[in-house]
Amino acid sequence: MSDAHGPVVYGLNDIVLCHTGISHVDGHLGRYRYRDYDAIELVNNCELAEVWCLLVDGELPSAARRAEFAAELAELSAIPPAVTGLLPAVAGLGERAGGIGWLQTAVLLLARSLDWPSVLELDRAALRRQVLQTLVTAPVMLAAMHRLRQGLDPVPPDPALDHAANVLYMLSGEAPPPAHARALEQYLMLTAEHGMAASTFAGRVIFSTGADLGSALSGALGAMGGPLHGGAPTLVLDMLDEIGSPDRVEPWLRDKLVKNERIMGFGHRIYRAVDPRVEVLREIATRLGSARLALAGLVEQRAAALLDEANPGRTLRANVELYTALVMEAVGLPRSLFPATFAMARLVGWGTHLLEQHAGNRLIRPVTAFAGGPVLPVPSSAERGHPNG
Repeated sequence: MSDAHGPVVYGLNDIVLCHTGISHVDGHLGRYRYRDYDAIELVNNCELAEVWCLLVDGELPSAARRAEFAAELAELSAIPPAVTGLLPAVAGLGERAGGIGWLQTAVLLLARSLDWPSVLELDRAALRRQVLQTLVTAPVMLAAMHRLRQGLDPVPPDPALDHAANVLYMLSGEAPPPAHARALEQYLMLTAEHGMAASTFAGRVIFSTGADLGSALSGALGAMGGPLHGGAPTLVLDMLDEIGSPDRVEPWLRDKLVKNERIMGFGHRIYRAVDPRVEVLREIATRLGSARLALAGLVEQRAAALLDEANPGRTLRANVELYTALVMEAVGLPRSLFPATFAMARLVGWGTHLLEQHAGNRLIRPVTAFAGGPVLPVPSSAERGHPNG
């Protein structure tokens, strides 16, 4: 469709927002990269701190640089006392959007307690410090609120554990098996960044106004709180619960298609080939011995066939959420925190995008295509029925 100014594109589909060196998602070939590296190779061969360092600073670190980076993160991990004192009240407000609401509030509290100014007042080093501080304190605050909600005392992080192991430790109070910690670490790397998703776009828009970092990250978290973005892993387990057994897979899927209802864990706005994250997560779920693996595999197989039948010429395959749900369940994460765990992983991607936006910021201001009619004259008071007209 066109108007007087040229073609009209709805929903910003395929509109280029910016040039970026952070990541690239190739939906046609089914692959994606972080900086100059294939993301799947990084997930299989690196540690989380290395991937964070690559995204934030642009280079895969040497062993010495990795140690420096880890020390920098450790220095920033303390939660301000003012925030700690407020966490019980926040935890009592409920777990909106799978814990993302808690995380959103906690990030804002962090920013306000430290009086973070407009990003226009910061140089890159100061902004980078705020990004890293958010990365390392967010899981501490989230785990504390979850335990407070359960009537338990928060568990402080163990400096002897790495980031992923600490997430599980702070939630349960017990050091996790290495296999669980590595599985979660791989998930956090796998979903750390994925192009201009709705949440990333929201964060960049807010940041472009000159707001503080906490406001921009809070906006990104708000966008991720929607069930079409960050809430899907929880809904996948709900789906598997509802199906229940292998003999119900086919009739359940056909019923959904007849009713034109969404099948959770399938389809992606970018990928027209298989989402490369699916295979990695399937392998992790297999390694962990997920009890739902056979059922999920059958759902994946039959849903793909039925979707091909119902949508000829359109490829709809499993997305990252299908096996994410199995991995999160297998490592012992509470189902209520699946969305917030996804959000914690993506914090580094958002932060990196905001650092990039900071380097050449311009207010993001799209336009709309007006769908109304011609300008009409305003009726007089008498014509509008006013008694004193």
